Amino acid sequence: MKPAALFGAIALICYVSPALAAGNADDGAELVESQCRSCHVSDTMPQPAGGPPGFRDIIQSHKLSRSQFCRYVTEPHYPMPPKALSLSQIDDLVAYFDRAGY
Repeated sequence: MKPAALFGAIALICYVSPALAAGNADDGAELVESQCRSCHVSDTMPQPAGGPPGFRDIIQSHKLSRSQFCRYVTEPHYPMPPKALSLSQIDDLVAYFDRAGY
């Protein structure tokens, strides 16, 4: 599949599936620990100057919809490496951040 077609398919799925999204917050917490925590900090930890933003800063300052969040983690800006996450895993992250009050 061509990259443009793949992006289109991912974007379409991310856009049309919010009603179907029912992620597992516990699985999302595990993903945060294994995939995100090495760079991003929680609100209880001091943020290093010039370092990546904390989770609350990302979610609240950008006010991302589910489809925007999906794109944000699958096609991030430099220097964040792209994450090969399934839509189910993205739903888990959304559930985790919702439960955490972000």
